[in-house]
Amino acid sequence: MLLSSWLAVIAIFSMIVLAAGTFSQQTRNMQTAHAVEQYTPCNCVIFRFDDITDASLPKAKITMMNDFIDRGIPLSLGVVAAHLGNYPSTGVYNKTIEGVNSGLFDVTIHGNSHDDYSMMNLTAQRSELSAAEQHIESLFGAKSRIFMPPYNRYNQDTLTVLAEQGMSVMATTVTIDNNVTNKYFLTDGNATKDEFYTHNSKLRISDVNGKLIYHIGHNLASFTAMHDANKFGQAAENEIEKRVQQSIADRAYGVVVLHPYDFVNVVNGTNQDSINATRYQELTDVINWVVARYPTTSYSKLMGTTWYLNQLPAKPLLNQTLKLVIANEVFDIRYNTTNASTKTQNITVDTSSKSLSVMIYSPESAGRLTIELPRKVIDSRTDPQKTPDCWIIASNGSRIYNYCDKDKEFLVTVNSDETPFYSTTVVNIGTDIDSRTLSIEYPKGISIVQISGTYVVPEFGSLAAFTMIVTFASAIIIARMTGKRLAK
Repeated sequence: MLLSSWLAVIAIFSMIVLAAGTFSQQTRNMQTAHAVEQYTPCNCVIFRFDDITDASLPKAKITMMNDFIDRGIPLSLGVVAAHLGNYPSTGVYNKTIEGVNSGLFDVTIHGNSHDDYSMMNLTAQRSELSAAEQHIESLFGAKSRIFMPPYNRYNQDTLTVLAEQGMSVMATTVTIDNNVTNKYFLTDGNATKDEFYTHNSKLRISDVNGKLIYHIGHNLASFTAMHDANKFGQAAENEIEKRVQQSIADRAYGVVVLHPYDFVNVVNGTNQDSINATRYQELTDVINWVVARYPTTSYSKLMGTTWYLNQLPAKPLLNQTLKLVIANEVFDIRYNTTNASTKTQNITVDTSSKSLSVMIYSPESAGRLTIELPRKVIDSRTDPQKTPDCWIIASNGSRIYNYCDKDKEFLVTVNSDETPFYSTTVVNIGTDIDSRTLSIEYPKGISIVQISGTYVVPEFGSLAAFTMIVTFASAIIIARMTGKRLAK
């Protein structure tokens, strides 16, 4: 009897020990963000392109973006938020939109104004990152979850603000990550002391009050670093390829870092907005070397998520409406303009030219009109009788509207009292079976934006055109005589 009692005690004690061990393991898993013990290494390469702004070498930026779009290679863009989308005539913003719509480009925050975050206190960083996210949301319809700190530098407060903003990826150098003071770093990793097997990689993780930030570090496989070290041509290519291989061996992924000035001509120490063919061959050779050996990815794809927080809207956020009255029927035409001072005065349809015209008054500066065009009001197609075929398969496997078979470009003209026959830029930023959405640049002053297609809803064309002309002339006279802004 005594023996059986002792055996029972031993059994109960063993169960407690095992349970404690199980609880301890569960706790460690929670502390390590559920990092997996067994994983399949990605062995992949990210191309990141820093310093994306409207100005400063726009032709070089567009050339590089086109290469990645044409080859179907993902590209993570470091967008300087406050300096993109202000001057659409340079084409950089429109090209960025094209890459985002293709599913190839990540939009990451490379600061609001490219300042050094390691030198900012908590309050300043809250202000800067909040402003950056607002800019990104206004440009792309959603906030970004990825932060590329300018100059690769940050401090502990940066992580606090990233967590507050809901951001979850820190993309800087391994060296800076390892040397920054960071009380949030998790330790007791299951890959190394400080690294965890997670997302098919070995990553450092910060836990900021229960919110996880993944550190996707790189080892300066950078053309800028090569050129600064006086390595060009084959020497630069060899060193970058060596660093990519080392990063893949160490962390299961590599990162190649690009800047707009890496491949341009230089005259008397000044960068020119033209590609240097010899320098550019370095990039071409490295891309060819990478794609021959490794799959390419982006920061978001490595994490198995999207670059944007929440849901990227299928269409731009258009919160203003113009009333288009046609034969006693009222159509709501949704739109936005970039300048708060811009007023829209009138909208008409003309059957003779199969066009829609919008009058705009922008007294302070040029801007962009984003307008949604219902297909039942106006359309432009090579075969107007065919039903649009707009379905494509997104990268995540879902079926989405993106492109309609037989669509053709609208003809868009802008005439202004200050700039007749204004040379505008137009980008198609949304297409589905019911509508098409255009972003159109307009100049300062009073303008008529005319959008011509192959079909418009039946309307009394000559009367509509005459009304627009009279309104336009009256607006110019009133604006010049009184100096007052038009009422919306």
